This record gives sequence, C-alpha cells and structure tokens, in this order.
Amino acid sequence: MSLSREKKVQRSSEVLVSEANGELVMMNIETGKYMSLNEVGSFIWKNLETPLDITEICDKVNSEYEVDKETCETEVISFLEALYVEKAVENIG
Repeated sequence: MSLSREKKVQRSSEVLVSEANGELVMMNIETGKYMSLNEVGSFIWKNLETPLDITEICDKVNSEYEVDKETCETEVISFLEALYVEKAVENIG
C-alpha cells in the first residue's frame, strides 16, 4: 500500500493492545502476530482512536516531538505502511 497525506487510516478492530514497560504491545488476533511500539509509535497509535489522515497525524507528532515536517511525513508513512502490512491499521480513503 502506498499512503499519501490525504489518506485516512484507522486502527483495525482485529488488534488487541496492552501496555508493558511503557511500550504498547499489540497482537493481531487474525494473524497471531505480535508487535511492540516505541514511544513515538505508541503516541501515533493512541491518536488513531479516530480516523486521521497523514497530515493530521504529522501535525500531532510535530506538536509533541521535535522533528522537521519532511522527516516526520516520511517516517509516519513508513510506520503506518508497516502497520498496514501487519493488518493493524486500515486505509479508509
């Protein structure tokens, strides 16, 4: 999947999440795969409680962390594409 700034994503309902040692640990109940998110990944995940587009996610990340817009967009898209492959997020248009 290729994401752009306008694409909205949301959490998959097939993912169970728990916090352990300050990190989020996720398991996709459909695939049985586990994932662990670092601080920034956890921040993004928590903000995906409602569907957001890439621009909205980057705005939230930029307000919380010191990162330039271009780097933020590249990293957020890469992160969300990895979650999409693992069926942890869904593209809703």
